[in-house]
Amino acid sequence: QSPSHFAIQPSLACDLRAHEMALRRRIATAALLAAGATTERRWRQPACCAGAAPTPGRGRFVREQDFTQDMRDVATRVDFKTILREASFVMEGLDHEIVDQLVDFAGQRMFVPNGTLLIEQGKENNSLFVVGYGRLGMFVDGLHVAYVLPGQIVGEYAMLRKSLAFADVKVLTHDAYVLVLSHENVMACLEHHPEVIDRMRLLMHQRELQNQASQLISKKPE
Repeated sequence: QSPSHFAIQPSLACDLRAHEMALRRRIATAALLAAGATTERRWRQPACCAGAAPTPGRGRFVREQDFTQDMRDVATRVDFKTILREASFVMEGLDHEIVDQLVDFAGQRMFVPNGTLLIEQGKENNSLFVVGYGRLGMFVDGLHVAYVLPGQIVGEYAMLRKSLAFADVKVLTHDAYVLVLSHENVMACLEHHPEVIDRMRLLMHQRELQNQASQLISKKPE
């Protein structure tokens, strides 16, 4: 028999690929459920949300059920799924259903007022923040080192290094609309997608270089 007789036919190859993708989706869903990301949207509240009344430099997160009409108008124009699929370097090429699971089951959409400290340098951070609207700033030892704009992600450092946050991250605009993802749920969902983790590591390295460059520029010659 000729070698072509043993070749996988195109239709069978497609079936195998579809089966593989379906299996990956089931594994990711099971991992999310095991991590506590149910359809009731259980999630770990970021440390910056704790407390009743807002204090200077620490605003309060506004959850979906408490959105004002203006917030709802902004929210209807922001599609976090599209942002992650098309505008996020980190999530590029990730299967659409995995993105859907991250947004619908593992994520919490929130508005955050100006001045809110999302991540505090030297403190524990258990969340990733995906910016949908507004602008965040990163500060190291009080020095502004970078902006975080719509479509970008911040909070990966503590997750990948398993260490304390290396920078303050705060809201610079009047408010910001963000998707909050717990590290636990993200790692569970991306367990079978090492390429995404690799891009997060690259992003982290780029930000470390930005930080070093900013610190060098800020030093005054003696």
